[in-house]
Formats: sequence, C-alpha cells, structure tokens
Amino acid sequence: MDLISIIQQLRIAKKKADHIVMIFHAGDEHFQNPRPNLVKLYRFLIDEGATIIVNHHQHCINGYEEYNGGLIFYGLGNFCFDKINKRNSPWNKGYFVELDFSEKTFSYTIHPYIQCDVKPLVRRLTSIETEDFNNEIHYLNSIIKDPIALKNKYDQWINENKDRYKSYLSPYSSKYIRFLVRKKLLPSFIKGIHSRILYLMISCESHRESIIKILEKIK
Repeated sequence: MDLISIIQQLRIAKKKADHIVMIFHAGDEHFQNPRPNLVKLYRFLIDEGATIIVNHHQHCINGYEEYNGGLIFYGLGNFCFDKINKRNSPWNKGYFVELDFSEKTFSYTIHPYIQCDVKPLVRRLTSIETEDFNNEIHYLNSIIKDPIALKNKYDQWINENKDRYKSYLSPYSSKYIRFLVRKKLLPSFIKGIHSRILYLMISCESHRESIIKILEKIK
C-alpha cells in the first residue's frame, strides 16, 4: 500500500480516462467493517479524482458508501472459496458490483449471492435471503457513516484477535534470553515458516496496523 505510487498512477489515469476505478486487496480478514484508516485513505483517493474504489480481501462482505461524487465498496466477500468448516457464516456471502458508465456519470447495481454453503457452487439468493442481505448491508453502511461506531467496532475486533496476533511474534522477551539467541546458545524462532509469517504480518498494511494497535494496548 504505497501511497506515493498510488497517487502517481491516479494522476496518470486522470489524464487519460473519464472515470477511474481503483481495485485494492486490503482490509482485515473476517472483519465486516473497514478499519477507520482505510475509510480515511479511500475517501482521500476519491477526493483526489478516483471515481470508484472496489476493495476485497476480508473473506466477508463489508458495506459501501457514496462519497463526494464517488463510490467506495469496502469488501465484496468471497466469490468461490469452498471450505468445509465454513457453513452458514459470513464466509459464504458475497456480492457482484455491476457498473454502467456514460461520459460524465455512472450507475451501479449490486448482485448478492451465496457461495460454497452446501455445495461448491455460487447461487442467487432466495427472497428471504435477499431481505436479510439488504438489512445486513444497510447496517454495515450505517456503521461506516458513524466514526465513533466504526472505531468501537475496530477496537472490539482488535481485542478479540489480540491473542492470535501476539502468537505470531517471537516468544522471547527477556533481554538475557535474546542475548543467548544472538550467541546461538538458544535456537531462534525467526526462520522457516515463522519468518514468512512475520514477513506477512509486517509487510501487509492491514496486519501491520493491527499489530501496532495490539502492542499499544499492552505496552
């Protein structure tokens, strides 16, 4: 999530196109709300000239908003992601976004669906499921519009996931034990799979911000 590169690409696109659609792979996995800083970033990009922003990554649907003449979708959910231990959960929900452009304006239609719930397929919603989806997306949209409610949701999610994130970090905290590791008198856990997990946690902007928030709470 290199903001300088993003703005450079946006400036180039503005010289060539009537509309700019930006697609991001971001957000926190299994969290049905965008974290506040992601809302701040995407609104800034709309202010800078993007027409529509479409985000995905979380494995669950998020809300969307119309903002300053633009449109931001914060999470489309899964499309076709079969997992036998994920049934009747946010994992199984998703929606398409159909966009229709003219030279100066655009319109959109949302097409919700259920994926890989009973069988590994994607199907349309029943009338009852459609009503449930509309109620859920309306609620998620209302959270996005309320900065305090959004912050509370994010703080709650951080608190619920702090132990999982702490488990990714090195178990050594004592300076004496770290000294022994440096001298190779104790093994280092920062290698192999663990080193790749740490790289993912640090390089991914979503995970990195979550870890910072968790460490702020326990420092």
